[in-house]
Amino acid sequence: MKRLLFLFNRITHYASRITVLLAFSLSPLTTSLFVTSAFASEKTTSFEEIVVTATRTEKELETAPGSVSVVTKDDMEKRNIKTVDDALNAIAGVFHDNKGKGLMGTTSSISMRGLSYDKRTLFLLDGIALNDAYSGGASYGLLSVEDVEKIEVVKGPFSSLYGGYAMGGVVHIITKMPEKREFTFKTGYGSSWDRGDAMDDLRKFYLSYGDKIKDKLSLFVSYGYKATNGYPTDFNVQSSKPTAGITGWTQTTDNQGNIRYLIGDSGDNRWWDDQLTLKAGYDFTKETKLNLSYMRSRYEYNYDEPHTYLRNAAGNEVWTYGTVRENSFLSGSGGRLQNIYNIGLETAFSSVKMKLSLGLMDREKSWYVTRGTTVATTSLLCRHLTGIY
Repeated sequence: MKRLLFLFNRITHYASRITVLLAFSLSPLTTSLFVTSAFASEKTTSFEEIVVTATRTEKELETAPGSVSVVTKDDMEKRNIKTVDDALNAIAGVFHDNKGKGLMGTTSSISMRGLSYDKRTLFLLDGIALNDAYSGGASYGLLSVEDVEKIEVVKGPFSSLYGGYAMGGVVHIITKMPEKREFTFKTGYGSSWDRGDAMDDLRKFYLSYGDKIKDKLSLFVSYGYKATNGYPTDFNVQSSKPTAGITGWTQTTDNQGNIRYLIGDSGDNRWWDDQLTLKAGYDFTKETKLNLSYMRSRYEYNYDEPHTYLRNAAGNEVWTYGTVRENSFLSGSGGRLQNIYNIGLETAFSSVKMKLSLGLMDREKSWYVTRGTTVATTSLLCRHLTGIY
Protein backbone atom coordinates (compact mmCIF):
# COMPACT_ATOMS: atom_id res chain seq x y z
CA MET A 1 0.00 0.00 0.00
CA LYS A 2 2.82 2.41 0.89
CA ARG A 3 4.46 1.61 -2.44
CA LEU A 4 1.27 2.46 -4.37
CA LEU A 5 0.93 5.78 -2.52
CA PHE A 6 4.57 6.59 -3.26
CA LEU A 7 4.07 5.83 -6.96
CA PHE A 8 0.89 7.95 -7.10
CA ASN A 9 2.64 10.94 -5.50
CA ARG A 10 5.53 10.70 -7.96
CA ILE A 11 3.18 10.59 -10.95
CA THR A 12 1.03 13.53 -9.83
CA HIS A 13 4.17 15.54 -9.05
CA TYR A 14 5.49 15.15 -12.59
CA ALA A 15 2.09 15.21 -14.28
CA SER A 16 2.06 16.33 -17.91
CA ARG A 17 -0.03 15.85 -21.02
CA ILE A 18 1.44 12.42 -21.66
CA THR A 19 0.12 11.39 -18.25
CA VAL A 20 -3.39 12.09 -19.46
CA LEU A 21 -2.91 9.88 -22.51
CA LEU A 22 -1.63 6.99 -20.42
CA ALA A 23 -4.37 7.39 -17.87
CA PHE A 24 -7.14 6.37 -20.26
CA SER A 25 -6.08 2.75 -20.02
CA LEU A 26 -6.84 2.74 -16.27
CA SER A 27 -10.14 2.53 -14.42
CA PRO A 28 -12.64 5.44 -14.57
CA LEU A 29 -11.91 6.57 -11.01
CA THR A 30 -8.15 6.58 -11.50
CA THR A 31 -8.59 8.34 -14.84
CA SER A 32 -10.40 11.27 -13.26
CA LEU A 33 -7.75 11.61 -10.59
CA PHE A 34 -4.92 11.64 -13.11
CA VAL A 35 -6.60 14.18 -15.38
CA THR A 36 -7.28 16.53 -12.50
CA SER A 37 -3.72 16.29 -11.24
CA ALA A 38 -2.22 16.89 -14.65
CA PHE A 39 -4.18 20.02 -15.45
CA ALA A 40 -4.08 21.46 -11.95
CA SER A 41 -0.36 22.15 -12.32
CA GLU A 42 -0.76 23.93 -15.69
CA LYS A 43 -1.24 27.65 -16.16
CA THR A 44 -3.21 28.92 -19.13
CA THR A 45 -2.14 32.18 -20.72
CA SER A 46 -4.70 33.98 -22.86
CA PHE A 47 -3.64 36.44 -25.56
CA GLU A 48 -5.84 39.01 -27.25
CA GLU A 49 -6.39 38.44 -30.97
CA ILE A 50 -4.40 41.01 -32.95
CA VAL A 51 -5.61 42.14 -36.38
CA VAL A 52 -3.90 44.38 -38.93
CA THR A 53 -6.42 44.75 -41.76
CA ALA A 54 -8.89 47.22 -40.23
CA THR A 55 -6.34 50.04 -39.81
CA ARG A 56 -3.20 48.63 -41.47
CA THR A 57 -1.66 48.62 -38.00
CA GLU A 58 -1.81 46.13 -35.14
CA LYS A 59 -5.00 46.46 -33.14
CA GLU A 60 -6.72 44.22 -30.65
CA LEU A 61 -9.78 42.64 -32.23
CA GLU A 62 -12.14 44.15 -29.66
CA THR A 63 -10.87 47.70 -30.22
CA ALA A 64 -10.48 47.58 -34.02
CA PRO A 65 -12.85 49.97 -35.83
CA GLY A 66 -15.32 48.30 -38.15
CA SER A 67 -16.80 44.81 -38.32
CA VAL A 68 -13.82 42.43 -38.20
CA SER A 69 -13.97 38.62 -38.24
CA VAL A 70 -11.03 36.27 -37.88
CA VAL A 71 -10.69 32.59 -38.79
CA THR A 72 -7.56 31.22 -37.13
CA LYS A 73 -5.57 28.11 -37.91
CA ASP A 74 -7.05 26.44 -34.82
CA ASP A 75 -10.56 27.24 -36.07
CA MET A 76 -9.81 25.64 -39.43
CA GLU A 77 -8.39 22.52 -37.81
CA LYS A 78 -11.35 22.14 -35.44
CA ARG A 79 -13.86 22.49 -38.28
CA ASN A 80 -11.84 20.28 -40.63
CA ILE A 81 -11.71 23.08 -43.22
CA LYS A 82 -9.89 21.98 -46.36
CA THR A 83 -10.01 25.10 -48.56
CA VAL A 84 -9.93 28.87 -48.22
CA ASP A 85 -13.44 28.90 -49.72
CA ASP A 86 -14.75 26.80 -46.83
CA ALA A 87 -13.07 29.12 -44.33
CA LEU A 88 -14.84 32.15 -45.81
CA ASN A 89 -18.18 30.36 -45.71
CA ALA A 90 -17.73 29.97 -41.95
CA ILE A 91 -17.91 33.75 -41.41
CA ALA A 92 -21.28 35.34 -40.66
CA GLY A 93 -22.30 38.01 -43.13
CA VAL A 94 -20.11 36.65 -45.92
CA PHE A 95 -21.82 34.87 -48.80
CA HIS A 96 -19.40 32.89 -50.92
CA ASP A 97 -20.44 31.05 -54.07
CA ASN A 98 -18.25 27.97 -54.00
CA LYS A 99 -17.78 27.60 -57.75
CA GLY A 100 -20.42 24.90 -58.37
CA LYS A 101 -17.90 22.27 -59.44
CA GLY A 102 -16.06 22.16 -56.13
CA LEU A 103 -12.38 21.36 -56.61
CA MET A 104 -12.67 21.53 -60.40
CA GLY A 105 -14.24 24.99 -60.59
CA THR A 106 -12.25 28.03 -61.69
CA THR A 107 -14.75 30.79 -60.96
CA SER A 108 -16.06 32.02 -57.62
CA SER A 109 -17.62 35.13 -56.17
CA ILE A 110 -18.10 36.69 -52.76
CA SER A 111 -20.73 39.05 -51.43
CA MET A 112 -20.45 41.36 -48.42
CA ARG A 113 -22.78 44.15 -47.36
CA GLY A 114 -24.91 43.64 -50.46
CA LEU A 115 -22.04 44.11 -52.92
CA SER A 116 -21.42 41.03 -55.04
CA TYR A 117 -18.54 39.80 -57.13
CA ASP A 118 -14.82 39.71 -56.31
CA LYS A 119 -14.22 43.06 -58.01
CA ARG A 120 -16.09 44.74 -55.13
CA THR A 121 -14.01 43.00 -52.45
CA LEU A 122 -10.27 43.41 -52.04
CA PHE A 123 -8.33 40.17 -51.55
CA LEU A 124 -4.90 40.37 -49.94
CA LEU A 125 -2.29 37.66 -49.50
CA ASP A 126 0.30 38.77 -46.94
CA GLY A 127 -0.47 42.34 -47.94
CA ILE A 128 -0.34 41.73 -51.72
CA ALA A 129 -3.49 42.52 -53.72
CA LEU A 130 -4.74 39.45 -55.60
CA ASN A 131 -7.46 41.16 -57.65
CA ASP A 132 -6.83 40.97 -61.36
CA ALA A 133 -6.29 44.38 -62.95
CA TYR A 134 -8.38 43.44 -65.99
CA SER A 135 -11.48 41.78 -64.53
CA GLY A 136 -11.19 42.53 -60.81
CA GLY A 137 -11.49 38.83 -59.97
CA ALA A 138 -9.17 37.13 -57.50
CA SER A 139 -7.46 33.72 -57.55
CA TYR A 140 -7.03 32.44 -54.02
CA GLY A 141 -8.67 29.00 -54.03
CA LEU A 142 -5.45 27.16 -54.90
CA LEU A 143 -3.67 28.21 -51.71
CA SER A 144 -2.98 25.25 -49.41
CA VAL A 145 -5.03 25.78 -46.27
CA GLU A 146 -2.17 24.22 -44.27
CA ASP A 147 -0.05 27.29 -45.14
CA VAL A 148 -2.61 29.73 -43.73
CA GLU A 149 -2.10 31.20 -40.26
CA LYS A 150 -5.37 33.14 -40.22
CA ILE A 151 -7.87 34.96 -42.39
CA GLU A 152 -9.05 38.44 -41.45
CA VAL A 153 -12.27 39.75 -42.98
CA VAL A 154 -13.30 43.40 -42.61
CA LYS A 155 -16.87 44.04 -43.75
CA GLY A 156 -17.92 47.43 -45.08
CA PRO A 157 -16.40 50.14 -47.30
CA PHE A 158 -12.66 50.57 -46.77
CA SER A 159 -11.75 52.32 -50.02
CA SER A 160 -10.16 55.19 -48.09
CA LEU A 161 -7.47 52.77 -46.91
CA TYR A 162 -7.26 50.28 -49.76
CA GLY A 163 -8.73 51.79 -52.93
CA GLY A 164 -11.73 51.08 -55.10
CA TYR A 165 -11.77 47.30 -54.82
CA ALA A 166 -12.60 47.51 -51.09
CA MET A 167 -16.16 48.76 -51.52
CA GLY A 168 -17.71 45.69 -49.90
CA GLY A 169 -14.83 44.82 -47.61
CA VAL A 170 -11.37 43.30 -47.38
CA VAL A 171 -10.30 39.66 -47.13
CA HIS A 172 -6.71 39.32 -45.89
CA ILE A 173 -5.10 35.85 -45.99
CA ILE A 174 -2.02 35.70 -43.76
CA THR A 175 0.34 32.76 -44.20
CA LYS A 176 2.37 31.29 -41.39
CA MET A 177 6.03 31.56 -40.44
CA PRO A 178 7.50 28.91 -38.12
CA GLU A 179 8.49 29.68 -34.54
CA LYS A 180 10.24 26.33 -34.14
CA ARG A 181 11.25 23.32 -36.20
CA GLU A 182 8.23 21.60 -37.73
CA PHE A 183 7.56 18.98 -40.37
CA THR A 184 4.19 18.13 -41.91
CA PHE A 185 3.27 15.34 -44.29
CA LYS A 186 -0.26 14.56 -45.46
CA THR A 187 -1.56 12.34 -48.22
CA GLY A 188 -4.81 10.68 -49.13
CA TYR A 189 -6.90 8.96 -51.78
CA GLY A 190 -10.63 8.69 -52.32
CA SER A 191 -13.12 7.84 -55.04
CA SER A 192 -16.87 7.68 -55.53
CA TRP A 193 -18.66 4.44 -54.71
CA ASP A 194 -20.30 4.45 -58.14
CA ARG A 195 -17.90 5.92 -60.65
CA GLY A 196 -19.17 9.09 -62.25
CA ASP A 197 -21.41 10.09 -59.33
CA ALA A 198 -18.69 12.15 -57.61
CA MET A 199 -14.98 12.88 -58.00
CA ASP A 200 -13.17 9.71 -59.06
CA ASP A 201 -9.60 8.91 -58.01
CA LEU A 202 -9.06 12.01 -55.89
CA ARG A 203 -5.42 12.23 -54.78
CA LYS A 204 -3.97 14.74 -52.33
CA PHE A 205 -0.44 15.34 -51.15
CA TYR A 206 1.08 17.99 -48.88
CA LEU A 207 4.61 18.36 -47.50
CA SER A 208 6.13 21.23 -45.53
CA TYR A 209 9.19 22.00 -43.45
CA GLY A 210 9.88 25.04 -41.29
CA ASP A 211 12.46 26.11 -38.75
CA LYS A 212 13.63 29.13 -36.77
CA ILE A 213 17.39 29.21 -36.33
CA LYS A 214 18.86 30.98 -33.29
CA ASP A 215 15.67 33.05 -32.93
CA LYS A 216 16.78 35.07 -35.96
CA LEU A 217 16.37 33.25 -39.25
CA SER A 218 12.99 31.74 -40.15
CA LEU A 219 12.64 29.36 -43.10
CA PHE A 220 9.53 27.71 -44.54
CA VAL A 221 8.93 25.60 -47.64
CA SER A 222 5.81 23.69 -48.66
CA TYR A 223 4.39 21.83 -51.64
CA GLY A 224 0.80 20.71 -52.18
CA TYR A 225 -0.75 18.69 -55.01
CA LYS A 226 -4.32 17.64 -55.83
CA ALA A 227 -5.69 15.70 -58.80
CA THR A 228 -8.86 13.89 -59.78
CA ASN A 229 -10.28 12.06 -62.76
CA GLY A 230 -13.48 13.96 -62.03
CA TYR A 231 -17.04 13.28 -63.07
CA PRO A 232 -19.42 14.68 -65.73
CA THR A 233 -20.10 18.36 -64.98
CA ASP A 234 -21.21 19.74 -68.38
CA PHE A 235 -24.38 18.14 -69.70
CA ASN A 236 -25.68 18.32 -73.23
CA VAL A 237 -29.20 19.73 -72.93
CA GLN A 238 -31.05 20.60 -76.13
CA SER A 239 -34.29 22.35 -76.98
CA SER A 240 -34.82 20.06 -79.98
CA LYS A 241 -36.54 16.78 -79.17
CA PRO A 242 -34.79 13.63 -80.50
CA THR A 243 -36.49 12.19 -83.55
CA ALA A 244 -38.67 9.08 -83.53
CA GLY A 245 -36.78 5.82 -83.01
CA ILE A 246 -34.10 7.38 -80.77
CA THR A 247 -34.15 6.41 -77.09
CA GLY A 248 -32.08 7.23 -74.00
CA TRP A 249 -32.97 10.91 -73.66
CA THR A 250 -34.60 12.47 -70.61
CA GLN A 251 -37.10 15.31 -70.59
CA THR A 252 -36.23 18.14 -68.22
CA THR A 253 -36.71 21.90 -67.89
CA ASP A 254 -34.45 24.93 -67.83
CA ASN A 255 -34.41 27.61 -65.11
CA GLN A 256 -37.38 29.33 -66.77
CA GLY A 257 -39.53 26.22 -66.93
CA ASN A 258 -39.08 25.58 -70.65
CA ILE A 259 -38.99 21.95 -71.77
CA ARG A 260 -35.52 20.68 -72.62
CA TYR A 261 -33.97 17.29 -73.45
CA LEU A 262 -30.90 15.76 -71.77
CA ILE A 263 -29.02 13.74 -74.37
CA GLY A 264 -25.45 13.33 -73.05
CA ASP A 265 -22.47 14.97 -71.37
CA SER A 266 -19.00 16.27 -72.24
CA GLY A 267 -17.12 13.56 -70.36
CA ASP A 268 -15.47 13.44 -66.96
CA ASN A 269 -14.08 16.82 -65.91
CA ARG A 270 -10.46 16.08 -64.95
CA TRP A 271 -8.32 18.43 -62.86
CA TRP A 272 -4.91 18.84 -61.24
CA ASP A 273 -3.26 21.68 -59.36
CA ASP A 274 -0.13 22.26 -57.29
CA GLN A 275 1.29 24.99 -55.08
CA LEU A 276 4.88 25.76 -54.07
CA THR A 277 5.71 28.19 -51.25
CA LEU A 278 9.14 29.46 -50.20
CA LYS A 279 9.46 31.93 -47.31
CA ALA A 280 12.36 33.39 -45.35
CA GLY A 281 12.53 35.96 -42.61
CA TYR A 282 15.29 37.52 -40.54
CA ASP A 283 14.89 39.40 -37.26
CA PHE A 284 17.69 41.96 -37.01
CA THR A 285 16.18 43.26 -33.77
CA LYS A 286 12.83 42.95 -32.04
CA GLU A 287 11.57 45.90 -34.09
CA THR A 288 13.43 45.41 -37.38
CA LYS A 289 12.45 42.43 -39.54
CA LEU A 290 12.94 41.45 -43.16
CA ASN A 291 10.68 38.96 -44.98
CA LEU A 292 10.96 37.38 -48.42
CA SER A 293 8.47 35.04 -50.11
CA TYR A 294 7.75 33.30 -53.39
CA MET A 295 4.55 31.42 -54.21
CA ARG A 296 3.77 29.51 -57.37
CA SER A 297 0.38 28.03 -58.19
CA ARG A 298 -0.69 26.04 -61.24
CA TYR A 299 -3.82 24.28 -62.39
CA GLU A 300 -5.13 22.59 -65.50
CA TYR A 301 -8.47 21.02 -66.39
CA ASN A 302 -9.74 19.03 -69.35
CA TYR A 303 -12.33 16.44 -70.29
CA ASP A 304 -12.08 12.83 -71.35
CA GLU A 305 -14.29 11.31 -74.07
CA PRO A 306 -17.87 12.64 -74.19
CA HIS A 307 -20.88 10.40 -73.61
CA THR A 308 -24.08 10.21 -75.60
CA TYR A 309 -27.14 8.72 -73.92
CA LEU A 310 -28.93 8.29 -77.25
CA ARG A 311 -29.40 4.93 -79.00
CA ASN A 312 -31.11 3.95 -82.23
CA ALA A 313 -33.29 0.89 -82.80
CA ALA A 314 -30.19 -1.29 -83.28
CA GLY A 315 -28.68 -0.12 -79.96
CA ASN A 316 -25.93 1.94 -81.61
CA GLU A 317 -24.83 5.33 -80.28
CA VAL A 318 -26.43 8.41 -81.82
CA TRP A 319 -24.40 11.62 -81.95
CA THR A 320 -26.49 13.71 -84.33
CA TYR A 321 -30.12 14.30 -85.22
CA GLY A 322 -32.01 17.21 -86.76
CA THR A 323 -30.04 20.39 -85.98
CA VAL A 324 -27.94 18.75 -83.22
CA ARG A 325 -24.35 17.99 -84.23
CA GLU A 326 -21.38 16.15 -82.69
CA ASN A 327 -19.69 19.33 -81.56
CA SER A 328 -22.46 19.95 -79.00
CA PHE A 329 -20.96 17.13 -76.90
CA LEU A 330 -17.55 18.80 -76.68
CA SER A 331 -16.28 21.09 -73.94
CA GLY A 332 -13.09 23.08 -73.52
CA SER A 333 -9.96 22.92 -71.40
CA GLY A 334 -7.83 25.50 -69.64
CA GLY A 335 -5.08 26.25 -67.19
CA ARG A 336 -3.12 28.88 -65.32
CA LEU A 337 0.38 29.47 -63.97
CA GLN A 338 0.79 32.27 -61.45
CA ASN A 339 3.82 33.54 -59.50
CA ILE A 340 3.75 35.88 -56.50
CA TYR A 341 6.88 37.62 -55.22
CA ASN A 342 7.03 39.69 -52.05
CA ILE A 343 9.64 41.51 -49.96
CA GLY A 344 8.76 43.32 -46.76
CA LEU A 345 10.67 45.39 -44.20
CA GLU A 346 9.35 46.34 -40.78
CA THR A 347 11.11 48.66 -38.34
CA ALA A 348 10.46 51.33 -35.72
CA PHE A 349 11.87 54.75 -34.96
CA SER A 350 11.06 55.79 -31.42
CA SER A 351 7.24 55.66 -31.31
CA VAL A 352 6.85 55.55 -35.10
CA LYS A 353 6.45 52.15 -36.76
CA MET A 354 7.24 51.80 -40.44
CA LYS A 355 6.33 49.00 -42.85
CA LEU A 356 7.53 48.74 -46.43
CA SER A 357 6.20 46.10 -48.78
CA LEU A 358 6.91 45.40 -52.45
CA GLY A 359 4.94 42.70 -54.21
CA LEU A 360 4.51 41.39 -57.74
CA MET A 361 1.84 39.04 -59.05
CA ASP A 362 2.90 37.55 -62.38
CA ARG A 363 0.23 35.59 -64.22
CA GLU A 364 2.63 33.80 -66.53
CA LYS A 365 0.00 31.71 -68.33
CA SER A 366 -3.78 31.85 -68.37
CA TRP A 367 -5.65 30.06 -71.14
CA TYR A 368 -8.81 28.21 -72.04
CA VAL A 369 -10.25 26.53 -75.12
CA THR A 370 -13.91 26.51 -76.16
CA ARG A 371 -15.56 24.36 -78.79
CA GLY A 372 -16.18 25.71 -82.28
CA THR A 373 -19.43 25.63 -84.20
CA THR A 374 -18.28 23.72 -87.31
CA VAL A 375 -16.52 20.67 -85.86
CA ALA A 376 -16.85 17.68 -88.19
CA THR A 377 -17.03 14.04 -87.16
CA THR A 378 -13.49 13.37 -88.38
CA SER A 379 -12.11 16.26 -86.37
CA LEU A 380 -13.97 15.07 -83.28
CA LEU A 381 -12.53 11.55 -83.49
CA CYS A 382 -9.03 12.83 -84.25
CA ARG A 383 -9.01 15.03 -81.17
CA HIS A 384 -9.99 12.14 -78.91
CA LEU A 385 -7.55 9.68 -80.42
CA THR A 386 -4.62 12.08 -79.99
CA GLY A 387 -5.67 13.12 -76.49
CA ILE A 388 -5.82 16.82 -77.41
CA TYR A 389 -8.58 18.81 -75.67
